[in-house]
Amino acid sequence: MGSHTDSLPTPATPAGRDGLDAILARPERAVLAFDFDGTLAPIVPDPDQARAHPDAVPALAAIAPKVASVAVVTGRPAGVAVRHGGFAGVPGLDHLVVLGHYGAERWDARTGTVTAPAPTPESPPSAPNSPVTSTRSAPGAAPGSRRRAAPSPSTPAARRTRRPPSKPCAAPSPSSPPATA
Repeated sequence: MGSHTDSLPTPATPAGRDGLDAILARPERAVLAFDFDGTLAPIVPDPDQARAHPDAVPALAAIAPKVASVAVVTGRPAGVAVRHGGFAGVPGLDHLVVLGHYGAERWDARTGTVTAPAPTPESPPSAPNSPVTSTRSAPGAAPGSRRRAAPSPSTPAARRTRRPPSKPCAAPSPSSPPATA
């Protein structure tokens, strides 16, 4: 009789094989993270129309109780990924975490809320209609105060740097042969 690993693809690299072996040997210590667009949801022409594949949520719900944690990481606002993924209130996903804006926001299935550090001049505010709350108060601020602390240097918003503008591609010269498919 075959094991449940018979249907798993064989990783192409030694590091991949070692990683899979570690997950299978100690699943209770594994953290599995998945990208939303292109992994859990197909790439579509209009990103607002992207939804999780019908089999994605049941697969996550089946694996989540067997591992330490399951996370969805996305460049989208966390609340949008939760809505488009259909993750809220799913039995088995009560410990799911969705990291939006590549970790600058966090949706936790236990609370059903999105949290993020307060925006600073260096970091853009959260997307409109995203239920974001700050979980940190400024040092010395009274409890419940509206004064919030800036993100620490270890938060994604504080680490964000500007990328130099890309160089435009040169147009083919008139003497270049035509491109073929």
